[in-house]
Amino acid sequence: MLRRTLLSALALLIYGALLTAASLLSIPSNTVSQHDKLLHLLAYAGFALLASATTRQTARYAALCLGIISYGLAVEWLQSLTPSRTMSLADAAANTAGVALVFAAVTGLRQLQRR
Repeated sequence: MLRRTLLSALALLIYGALLTAASLLSIPSNTVSQHDKLLHLLAYAGFALLASATTRQTARYAALCLGIISYGLAVEWLQSLTPSRTMSLADAAANTAGVALVFAAVTGLRQLQRR
């Protein structure tokens, strides 16, 4: 169990590092997809799903998800300091929605499994 938790935590850290790199790299403005908000939602949904593998405790998972949301807000702010990137509240909202949707699904499924 400890090994699984450690591997899950490592995967979470690697995912976060890759997400940071992808979020802060300078990209040409003509490469931004029309599906940008969906990509944000899916990226942060994946982040929250990985976080769910690190713990079975709802309170701890909620804390991780709040941390992921805070991380997303910090990355958006850092984008305002990066050439060719801009801060977007709409992106932050899509990030938050991805986390919230997965949190609701995971906690709901876990409650059903306990019955």
